[in-house]
Amino acid sequence: MKKFIVIFGIILVILFTAILVLPIVFKDEIKAAIDKALAESVNADIVWEADDFSLSLLSNFPNVSAHLSDIGIVNRAPFEGEILFLANEIEVEIDLFSLFGDQIRVVGVGIKNPVVNILIDEEGRANYDISIDDNSETGTSSPDSTSFNLGIDHWYVTGGSLSYYDATFPMRLSLKNINHEGNGDFTQVSFDLRTNTRADSFVIEYDGIRYIQDKVLDADVVMNISDNYSTYTFRENTISINDFKIGVDGIFKMLDEGYDMDLTFAAKDNSFKSLLSLVPGIYTSDFDRIQANGTLDFAANAKGTYNDERLPAFSIKLFTQNSMFQYPDLPRAVENITIDALVENKDGILENTSVDISKFHLDFGQNPVDATLKINNLRNYEMAGHLKASLNFEELTTIFPVEGNEIRGTGMADLTFSGIYDSVRQIMPSIKGSVGIENGYIKSADLPYALEKVRLKSEIENPTGEMKDFKASINPFSMQLDGAPFKADGKIANLENYTWDLNAQGSVDLKKLAAILKLTDMELEGQLMADVHTKGNMEALEKERYAELPTSGDVTLRNFLYNSSALPAAFKISEAALTFDPARMNLVRFDSRLGDSDFKVTGYISNYIGYALGEGKTLRGELDVNSTKIDLNQFMTEEDPSATASVDSALSVILVPADIDFVVNARANEVLLTNMRMTNAQGRLIIKDQTVSMNDFRFNMLGGAFSTSGSYSTVDPEKPSYDLAMDVKEVRIAEAFSTFDIVRGFVPIANQLIGTVSTDVKLSGLLLQDMSPDLLSVDVDAMVEVLRATLEDSDILKGISSVTSLEKMDQVVLRDLIMNVTIEDGKLKVDPFDIKMGDYDATIQGTTALDGSIAYQVSMLVPAGKMGSQLNAFLAENSKAPASGDLIPVTLGIGGTYKKPETMLLMDEQKALIEAALKQKATEEAGAKAEDLLENVKDEKTREILGNILGKKTPADSTKSDSVTVPVEKKVQDEAVDKIKEIFKKKKKDDGGSN
Repeated sequence: MKKFIVIFGIILVILFTAILVLPIVFKDEIKAAIDKALAESVNADIVWEADDFSLSLLSNFPNVSAHLSDIGIVNRAPFEGEILFLANEIEVEIDLFSLFGDQIRVVGVGIKNPVVNILIDEEGRANYDISIDDNSETGTSSPDSTSFNLGIDHWYVTGGSLSYYDATFPMRLSLKNINHEGNGDFTQVSFDLRTNTRADSFVIEYDGIRYIQDKVLDADVVMNISDNYSTYTFRENTISINDFKIGVDGIFKMLDEGYDMDLTFAAKDNSFKSLLSLVPGIYTSDFDRIQANGTLDFAANAKGTYNDERLPAFSIKLFTQNSMFQYPDLPRAVENITIDALVENKDGILENTSVDISKFHLDFGQNPVDATLKINNLRNYEMAGHLKASLNFEELTTIFPVEGNEIRGTGMADLTFSGIYDSVRQIMPSIKGSVGIENGYIKSADLPYALEKVRLKSEIENPTGEMKDFKASINPFSMQLDGAPFKADGKIANLENYTWDLNAQGSVDLKKLAAILKLTDMELEGQLMADVHTKGNMEALEKERYAELPTSGDVTLRNFLYNSSALPAAFKISEAALTFDPARMNLVRFDSRLGDSDFKVTGYISNYIGYALGEGKTLRGELDVNSTKIDLNQFMTEEDPSATASVDSALSVILVPADIDFVVNARANEVLLTNMRMTNAQGRLIIKDQTVSMNDFRFNMLGGAFSTSGSYSTVDPEKPSYDLAMDVKEVRIAEAFSTFDIVRGFVPIANQLIGTVSTDVKLSGLLLQDMSPDLLSVDVDAMVEVLRATLEDSDILKGISSVTSLEKMDQVVLRDLIMNVTIEDGKLKVDPFDIKMGDYDATIQGTTALDGSIAYQVSMLVPAGKMGSQLNAFLAENSKAPASGDLIPVTLGIGGTYKKPETMLLMDEQKALIEAALKQKATEEAGAKAEDLLENVKDEKTREILGNILGKKTPADSTKSDSVTVPVEKKVQDEAVDKIKEIFKKKKKDDGGSN
């Protein structure tokens, strides 16, 4: 018994040791096996490292704990480069003994800081659809459903983010700082799933309009799952957006194509205050102190099928009557709030949706606001409505908290509209209305000046609904800022042929204006002075009848500064002076700076009136731009991490505007772009149709001179393209390697070349989103001239020397070498060129692939006495041993990769070359003997016959293989995979190497 216990103990120790050690000892093999399995089942790149995986039996015995940190999933085409999923940590705990039964019990699953980015494109393709279909035959019988079961006791998510965008609507949804937990017995045919979810920020956007902005989402959901996970029955559910709580009941089914549902939604808290929590700006830390009375009736339903062709029928009803709310410590309330609204769709056809706000009323103290809106459908937008309001601004300060501000004056609005809006048929509703402000006054307690004497009277009218009968006027707008007056007035009429009469005169201190209006999200300074008058119509403008367009005036801007989070650095204008005439806006002076970049601009801009008044109009001009330094890296804007799945910022594409047509004569002492530094740059740029075209754009870089013509286009912002022709003179090769991705990718040997090169190259391809070239798309046709260069200590030279045993092969000097080079389909091809390697002539040709693999052929004439053992053995086996002074043709193949080249004799080519050489030598010897024979023949006729016979014999042509093929094709890892690895490396560095 004791012996058995000892043996059993030894077995347990071995098993425990194996469980702990095997993942460490064989982690590379395990990772390779997992990667292979993933590649066979998942059409995506899974980024993870074996060192980030750990397995423990001891920490939670008898449960096995697995931990994986830093994992990411990157999409392939058609969502190539998009990050689908990231997570800092994934933890799984499994009941050890369940591994030996018919049901695997997962005790818990935890995911920390996940980022999920779901995309659906305009064709309905989803980026989460990454499984590879298995079309193999499985037989007619299905496996026993009980042969494999998986139970999960509990799961949780902390610190997560979710981004969802569906371009078919288009609709965007995002959740930030998600904390979620749930449980359910997935081994059962029918079971209850219980979840709790909270997100600190919830956003819903539809067709560019945000309907829910930065709300708190809290959801306690219990649903029954049945019918092989296809039917979901909602039971006890509460979903809260801020304090607005609704319950969900009904059934949701997943069909083969679409979904079927019968769902009802109802408010669980019928207080008006719960609805008030959804109003932007009100839901703050003091929300609990707001007094509110009134009840709420909210109900919604969705019933029917949702698929690509239709929606379920739905309705949303909201009603409250005579409700009120009042801020703490303020004497007046917003009272008599009545809302009666219904959004309804009876047949599931989106265009048949109707909106009816039959009543909207509230009183700001003694200031009533009334409105109605009815839209019969979303097809021709037949609508009717009105808005009427009268406001005393001073009284509003007794209702809303505006501490530190003094506001006075009155405002009014009266607007009525009715009819059809159809942009295609150029029809709009008839409309009549006016908006006005009298004796407006705004002063902040911490400022010594005020914005005062604000007056605005604006009227709008269209009695028929036809575009030509539209009229709008501002008569006038005036104000004083710290005693400085500014006024403007104008009229716009006839939307078929825009007709205008506009005037502006005065000065504004922009810093003072920003302080009074509390523009805290930006920094604004400067003195604006304007005196401008313009009058005319669009027809006269388009036909360039400038006599009918009386326009004159000037605008001056001094000491201007604008800074915000949207800019990479502050934008400053020391002085700008513009004058106006009917045809042009003339830039007399424009001295500006953006960060480290400075610009002095003169020239003109035309069609500026049409551009300002009409959609689809093009702004034209010709500008002279001079600069001491332009840092284009500042314009490569950073992406918003919340908009994508990436958790770090990345440079993005410099977009070329679609609606400008400019000629720019540019000159700059220094230009910075990515890792390139150009000096003495000058040339002519044409900016048109989302494309920048260059004509003989010259600059110095890398010790040489560049002359460039071509284009850069962002017609497709997702795939910016370039098409260039460059004449490059005497560039330092090593610096070209460190500067250009294309050189590093296709010419790695440049890193070991010391010297200069010139080239005449045609280059085209696509750019990635960080403005680096997509090397798989590069097409190059180049003539390369190496003026002088030295190659030393190269593994390629060492390989040639080891095969041939030739001396003086440790260095190659290149002079006046000309090569023809092409790049296509991710592979560089070099046509045959001649160089001298040591004391020997050589011809080289071959290819370099983007993955680093090389396939080159080197042809040389080697003295027989200088040949290495491999060559001598080959000659002994395949031919008569040559004399020591003979020159033997040698063909070498260089394969493998540049970092690890493999040099070998090309046996078939070598045998053919030697046989040809021996035949040539035999022919030459026979020819010599024939000549001797002819010399001894005395009869002329005989000599002629023998000569003709011998003259028809020609030496055998030597044969040479065009290339050597080395099987080195493999996929280049996606750029986004590298991005994920950099994210995790950065995190580890920030965490000091710990998770």
